[in-house]
Formats: sequence, C-alpha cells, structure tokens
Amino acid sequence: MVVASPPLPDNATLAANHREFADVLTQQQADGFRISAYRPAADVVAGLSQPVSEILERSGRERLTALPGMA
Repeated sequence: MVVASPPLPDNATLAANHREFADVLTQQQADGFRISAYRPAADVVAGLSQPVSEILERSGRERLTALPGMA
C-alpha cells in the first residue's frame, strides 16, 4: 500500500519555519552547531528559483541535500 505524503509548504514558509526553529533553539541555549545549521538552510530555500517540492519530486532528496547549507 502506498501512502501519500502531505504536500510541502512553499519555499517562503519552509524558510520561515527553519528560521523560527533556529530562534527556538537559540532561546533554549541549544548547541550552536544545530542553530547554525538551520539559518543557512533557510537562506538557501528562500533563494531557490524552484519550489522545494518540485526539486524533490524531479531530482530526489539527494539533490536537495547537495545544495550548499542543506547537508
């Protein structure tokens, strides 16, 4: 049985979610490495010319994680 995944939000929403999560981690005084991983990813997602959902569908997760700041 194939289970459908919910649609991904648009890039602006994904970027905002990453920034918000980084802010929460900052407030919690979490490890700086974790915090610094979310902010660059937000910038990359916000600057993409294609929707993340389209990249994922056409090229797979490997293409997304290959983007700078998205490892």
